[in-house]
Amino acid sequence: MHSMPGNGISAHDASGATDNTHSPDSGNLADATLLRRITSPADVKALSPNTLNELCREIRTTLLHYGHIHGGHIGSNLGMVEATVALHRVFDSPHDRIVFDVSHQSYVHKMLTGRAAAYLDTNRFGDVTGFTNPDESDHDQFVLGHTGTSISLACGLAKTRNMEGPDSGIGNVVAVIGDGSLSSGVAFEGLNNAAEQGGNLIIILNDNEMSIAGDFGGMYGTLARLRASGGTAQPNLFNAFGLDYRYVEHGNDVDALVAAFEEVRNIDHPVVVHIHTLKGAGYDGEPTSSATRIHPSSNLSHREPWHSDHCNLSDHDPHEGQCEASHWQNPDSAIGKPDDPRKYYGKMAMAALEPRFASEPGLVVISPATPGSNGITHEFRERAGSHYVDTGITESHAVAFAAGIARAGGTPVVATTASFFQRAYDQFFQEMSLNRSRVTVLDFLGGLSGSDNTHSGAYDVAMFANIPGITMLVPTSADEYLAD
Repeated sequence: MHSMPGNGISAHDASGATDNTHSPDSGNLADATLLRRITSPADVKALSPNTLNELCREIRTTLLHYGHIHGGHIGSNLGMVEATVALHRVFDSPHDRIVFDVSHQSYVHKMLTGRAAAYLDTNRFGDVTGFTNPDESDHDQFVLGHTGTSISLACGLAKTRNMEGPDSGIGNVVAVIGDGSLSSGVAFEGLNNAAEQGGNLIIILNDNEMSIAGDFGGMYGTLARLRASGGTAQPNLFNAFGLDYRYVEHGNDVDALVAAFEEVRNIDHPVVVHIHTLKGAGYDGEPTSSATRIHPSSNLSHREPWHSDHCNLSDHDPHEGQCEASHWQNPDSAIGKPDDPRKYYGKMAMAALEPRFASEPGLVVISPATPGSNGITHEFRERAGSHYVDTGITESHAVAFAAGIARAGGTPVVATTASFFQRAYDQFFQEMSLNRSRVTVLDFLGGLSGSDNTHSGAYDVAMFANIPGITMLVPTSADEYLAD
């Protein structure tokens, strides 16, 4: 059964943050003198080495001011400030191709490639999109909004360069991927291909020890051992694929990153540069050193206050979780007004399912990451225990996993946001439809809504409607929704 709340919201894929040093009415950032002079990566290269830290400070202040007023994926960008400055200090974009996975962490990249005014000046905040877009700049390689594809895309760029040689116009190829995105199956497929393909390919792994609602999966123990050992622990996941590997402990040290990237520039084989960063570095006075971290078990890391759309935290304690990790949050929810439809109907569904756990041991709620976006709160997850599984950013696996539960006689409920499910089309047809698996799918924002182009659920209706054996329900009220 496919149950789909039809209420859309007018939103963009974004997150917010609070800057206690600038009021929302302060307009332009007058003190960003270095950043205002950056019109291209050539300007970053022209700076004296001792000014790079000041540039990073100005960028971080700008991000906080922008997030306070406009919203956006602020936490991921705060953690990537130094790495992005170092990338443009060392590499020569767009001749060197930089591919940002998901591309929600590309704000700093945009600032350094001629678009700083879109983050500095309040009346220009709408000038750029929340993701990379080649229509905006030659420095943006792809329109991206979903996770795990950067390595595969980079493999394609590098393959063409290898085949065409100097005529390709492509130099170094760099994929920037986070540890959360690395859980996606297509990322592993890309790693597998990269090792076989050979040639220059640089994979920057931004490891901040968390995804959207924490990291889930066996590989994270391996990453933790690599961090604890300074990159020397075995087995090494990347060496096992046949890839070269380098580790940078202080991933928010711009000088260390410049040195590391210079070592791998123009390398003749694929290499993973594993950088240990602090997500949200600089938010609310957090230090920008990855040596002092938000521990994954802390409330703050689970509630990620700087990852909510337009969420003004100035009047809230971030540890209380008013703005739990999400992509699209209604700003009204922060001031006591109703949640957006995804959270509203998600909480309603979880409230209806929770009383059944005691009598239905096989009832399992499955979220391929993004639980908070869909009203699956941290508190619910704690109470649900083994009745809740976060599979990480693995939509295909989540649906196949649900089909396995159904085959064994269990009752799986798979819930995530529209358009993410498009990644699992094969599993919906093969594992679910052909096997007549009794799986309930909650597809939030399916249909027409105000979502951006990378997260449009307009195609979900057509997708599900053309899979044999699926009953698609589009409730028009809360009563109909729960009756489904």
